[in-house]
Amino acid sequence: MKKIAKKAEGKKSKVGTAVAVGAAAVAAGAAAYALLGPNGKKNREKVTKAVKDIKNKVAQNKDVKKATANVKKVVAEAKKDVKSVAKKASVVVKKAVGTAKKAVSKTKSAVKKVTKTVAKKAVKKATK
Repeated sequence: MKKIAKKAEGKKSKVGTAVAVGAAAVAAGAAAYALLGPNGKKNREKVTKAVKDIKNKVAQNKDVKKATANVKKVVAEAKKDVKSVAKKASVVVKKAVGTAKKAVSKTKSAVKKVTKTVAKKAVKKATK
């Protein structure tokens, strides 16, 4: 029966760290070759063009962010309105529940009274 070595909890894998460092080194080397190698000038132009495109997209996103900020304000105000309406509704519901409970207790007491009087009349008729 083979024993399986268990990895201790809380310890990081040394192999994983080594692989990550190696991958980063390869990526850095590839980037350096792409930018400084035989076709480096063309690649640098492509990179600068891509960076400009990204900058334009970011600038457009700022406009979108402004628009979404306004929408967020409207939504926040709507939430406040909904909360206030919900509070008012809960107060009304609580009052209605209280009124219903009172009505039920009154009905119970009335039923008890009627039951007692009917029982008394039935006893009187039975005794006659």
